[in-house]
Amino acid sequence: MEVKLQAWTIPHSAIRNQHFTLRIIIAAIGVVTMIGVTSAGMCMPDVPATGDVASIIANDENGALSKQKNGLQPFVPLCLSALVPDKATDNALEERKEAPLLKLDADAIEYDPSHRMGKAEGNASMEYAGVRMTADSIVVDSAAGTVTAMGNVSIINGDRVISGSKIEYDLKADRAVIDDGRGSAEGIFFSGKKVEASRRLISIVEGTFTACSAAHPHYRLTAKSIEYYPDSSMLLRRVSVWIGRHRIFYLPQYRWNMKEEKNLQPLPAVSYDGYYGWHLSTVYVQQMDEFTSASADLKIGNKIGGRLNIHREESSYDLDFAVDRNRLIPDYPDYRVSYAPSLSIATKEFSLLKHKAIVGADYGSIHELPTDIHSSRAGMKLQARSGDIIEGDGEKGEYYLNAGKSWYGTDEAYSSIGFALEYEKKLDKHAGFELGYGWNRIWGSTPFVSDRLSAPHHLKGAVRRDIGRDWSLGLKTTYDLSVGDIWDTEFSLGRYLHCVEIRAVWRKRTEAFGLEIDLLRN
Repeated sequence: MEVKLQAWTIPHSAIRNQHFTLRIIIAAIGVVTMIGVTSAGMCMPDVPATGDVASIIANDENGALSKQKNGLQPFVPLCLSALVPDKATDNALEERKEAPLLKLDADAIEYDPSHRMGKAEGNASMEYAGVRMTADSIVVDSAAGTVTAMGNVSIINGDRVISGSKIEYDLKADRAVIDDGRGSAEGIFFSGKKVEASRRLISIVEGTFTACSAAHPHYRLTAKSIEYYPDSSMLLRRVSVWIGRHRIFYLPQYRWNMKEEKNLQPLPAVSYDGYYGWHLSTVYVQQMDEFTSASADLKIGNKIGGRLNIHREESSYDLDFAVDRNRLIPDYPDYRVSYAPSLSIATKEFSLLKHKAIVGADYGSIHELPTDIHSSRAGMKLQARSGDIIEGDGEKGEYYLNAGKSWYGTDEAYSSIGFALEYEKKLDKHAGFELGYGWNRIWGSTPFVSDRLSAPHHLKGAVRRDIGRDWSLGLKTTYDLSVGDIWDTEFSLGRYLHCVEIRAVWRKRTEAFGLEIDLLRN
């Protein structure tokens, strides 16, 4: 309840024996300096600070009395708009109409002017700048600019809710520290020994995280530290991945881009093909600084292969330095290549004749097997896309224009120019399909099979369908118009377990089988 004082008495001739309603409203004035903090600039009129004694008596709803005896002191950097007539309060608030207000409600509220502290106990709540806090007790320290809440604490900001055993809230920094915190935001559920929350970032120490909404989550990730940028990305360090009660994987670091990746992908896939046999396929990304990351795309089985990459993101371009070893060529399964090393640069998207375009260049040394050909290669490419030319309820379509040219140490050159059209339609949440058409004109020659365009004139399609509540079926196929035959087909069968999907994938051209586990955001 909001506490209202029924009577107050101050030994001052101007206001003796008058009755006023007390409004407990604390206005934060964060940038107030000590210069100009006079009786005219405070949230209260000039009241003697010493000598006279103010005796304040308040009744709560249970009839209990709360008594305070102290002189009134300026409340800096907060000011307590209390113990003043209604008109004076309104004038003071008008002067600070741009400052956020801090409101306290409770069964009982006490104010200690000598220490410039207010305390609310019993069903206490606080509101400040769109943030609401509830607890058994709340203490406001105006001198320090802090709020401390104890017992059954919760802090709410929009759909973000964090609970714990104690909250320390810094009003100036607009930052809260929650002991034994647990909460949710944007469909993400987290807990930790200590949670530090601001509007931009939630930092969690010794935390647990999941995007599974089940009462007992089917999966979770535990980490030494978690940095969560709401509706943007998450960075977890020293991560263990749990399915049920079983820890099945460990990562030194894991980053989830929530805008680009619908589901979490921290788990390796179990796969089989003719070269590696049964093997694990995994991708690991290590953030080196704000703009640079290192990644490893590895296959570990009878043989070891993959790609190591350093990616640098600048304001106008992206730079990649990579080393490949025994990398399979998906469209030509009997061939594999090693790049040692390669360097590529690509611009950010820019406008070109009403299109969104990217220009890139690369250089590297290539060794291809089983041809056993070694050569250097330098290349350039241009890709422009239309953006959505079809956009509606669950559907979109766009077209691409592309051109490229490569030069080799063998004095050969290889060029291509092409066009592609893609369309996708989501029929409902359980079914959808994709269609595509591609045409490429190629000329010149290349020493490498891996450089040749597969199915340069083709149609492709994909369909996905949920079967009941627990199963999903997928089919992708590419038809080569230049030879009049199917180029490749891929089948997938998935099994949903609420927040986890287990999917088996078979690709006809490479005769490869894969078993993947996706952690769903549900």
